[in-house]
Amino acid sequence: MRISIQTLGTLGDVLPFLALGQHLQARGHDVSILSPRDHHRVITGYGLSPARPPGFSVADWMQEAEERGSLTGPRAFFRDWNEMIRPHVEDVLDCALEAGKDADLILANPIAMPARIAAEHWRRPLVLMSLQP
Repeated sequence: MRISIQTLGTLGDVLPFLALGQHLQARGHDVSILSPRDHHRVITGYGLSPARPPGFSVADWMQEAEERGSLTGPRAFFRDWNEMIRPHVEDVLDCALEAGKDADLILANPIAMPARIAAEHWRRPLVLMSLQP
């Protein structure tokens, strides 16, 4: 089975999906990981195939968010939405669509909202995997 794992966020958001990807690969599945470009070396270090990553850097984004105070609460986050999130939406969506095109199944964390669009577009099953209660 071809499985596209799509996970955005920091390395802490991504690592559990890499462990899952290794497990699935060991069971004979063809696994690719869509994640920010910051994690490319970690993905390949786990022996997994990275999908074409979005162009944004989580490290750069986090630094800007810290400088702006964007992560101090929901109001601050949404205050900065247009400047910090919107410029990356099309790129992330394009990467999610490309990564899901030939997949039999898409697995994603809730942060990877474009995974749902990719699953609907390609008519693929989607499993959202939340790591927090």
